[in-house]
Amino acid sequence: MKGKKLRFLTAMMLIFALLLTSLMPTWAEEGEMLEEEESSTAKTPLTLEEAIKKAVDNDISLRKRANTIEQLQESRSRLREYDQDTRPTISDLESAQTDPQAARGVMISSATSKNIVMNIIQTDINIRSLRNQKEIEEERIGYILEAMFNDIREVKVNKELLEDRLSYMNTLQSQERLKAENGMASRFSFSQLTQEVERTEKNRDLLAESERILYEQLGIMTGIRNIHDYEAVIELMEYQPVAGTATSTLVSRAVAADPYVEIAELQITKAETDTKFFTYTGSPADPPYKVKEIEVDNAIKERNNIRRNLREVLEERISKLKQLEKTIQQGEMKVKQLEEQLEVLELQYELGMIIRNSITEKELEIKSELEELENLKQQHALLRTQVTKPYLVPEYMQ
Repeated sequence: MKGKKLRFLTAMMLIFALLLTSLMPTWAEEGEMLEEEESSTAKTPLTLEEAIKKAVDNDISLRKRANTIEQLQESRSRLREYDQDTRPTISDLESAQTDPQAARGVMISSATSKNIVMNIIQTDINIRSLRNQKEIEEERIGYILEAMFNDIREVKVNKELLEDRLSYMNTLQSQERLKAENGMASRFSFSQLTQEVERTEKNRDLLAESERILYEQLGIMTGIRNIHDYEAVIELMEYQPVAGTATSTLVSRAVAADPYVEIAELQITKAETDTKFFTYTGSPADPPYKVKEIEVDNAIKERNNIRRNLREVLEERISKLKQLEKTIQQGEMKVKQLEEQLEVLELQYELGMIIRNSITEKELEIKSELEELENLKQQHALLRTQVTKPYLVPEYMQ
């Protein structure tokens, strides 16, 4: 009788221990939250806008491009002044009517002025092209940093998910140890669980290393040397489905606003300017007029080629975008089903039909699915930017 009572007490103590350890993930999670709050307050917050400004200021190629634009503007001013000085006056034109020497001077002055005007027009085109390229590079830096901030967010979230999983697995480990010590489970199952914990810890450490590398890259782009003293402030990008918009409409909008297409148009204008101001001098060094016409034709073909490639790239991206939206819809339906299952489990737990472990497992599953859903939405937002601003990832220019 005493042996039966002792076994009964042992079993009750084991059940109580299992119930007690099943509550540990919640306590551990609260402790982790406090630690994260303390660590985050110790670092300097870095917003995306601040990072973009620092990266733009730190970019050497942008500074060089800005200097080139300034030099071209200065050259244009000098050309303008020179044109005013060399352009024939009314008095010169009147003298040319009667004086052959004055007439030759007017012809030379007119030819010189014509060349200066052509150079001014071409300089203006070069300035506009460089400004477009500079704006593209600035926007591209912003896009790269936006994607980098999202990578930091994703790594951090995945690391937190693994921490939650580890917390729960440690609880299971404690339960399996108690079971094994009291002959209610095999040592093999405990060993298997221990190995799974070790693998999860390694994955968490790999994510921590990935986060460190991402911050190093952020430091290189922004020029912040002590980047690990900063904490990236993550703001979720807005999820805006495009399923209701026709592909042709999205393509037309992007092509019309594409700066590379505009730069190609400027090259056509530049080539056409050469033909309009063409003067045949008879010198072998001067190309014939036909060459100038071919240059215009080539510039038009290049513009058309860019447009065609751009349309193909856009159609492919929009197709991926709409497929991603279907995947997101499926993910939202799955989360809803899991939440309904959780409600059933909570009711069963209140009735004493199950232990807390079943609820914790379902909560972890829901959290994982929610984070995956958010990852998909952020991927969608980045891809949508590649549709509205395809020049940020200009595959069509290769």
